[in-house]
Amino acid sequence: MVLPVFTPSYMALGTEYLLPIKGLGSLALRLGANTKATDLGLVAGLRAGAGFRFKPLEFDYAFGAMGELGQSHLVSVGYRFGKPAEKEGKE
Repeated sequence: MVLPVFTPSYMALGTEYLLPIKGLGSLALRLGANTKATDLGLVAGLRAGAGFRFKPLEFDYAFGAMGELGQSHLVSVGYRFGKPAEKEGKE
């Protein structure tokens, strides 16, 4: 539940499924929804995306319907500096 100070509250939910790709990195598939947008009927508030990580490089894409504004396409490229953190419980 999201409770903004000056606008009505709404619900938001998202999930990510991570697929390891042996020797290359990983692929993430993402879905999300919120009840904030109501002008689009069944597709109101739906978002979908994917991401790919290859060692320190990350590429992400997300899509969402924006009502009268049309569609939004978000693209990002990232780079992780430094060593990866050690996983707990590893001996």
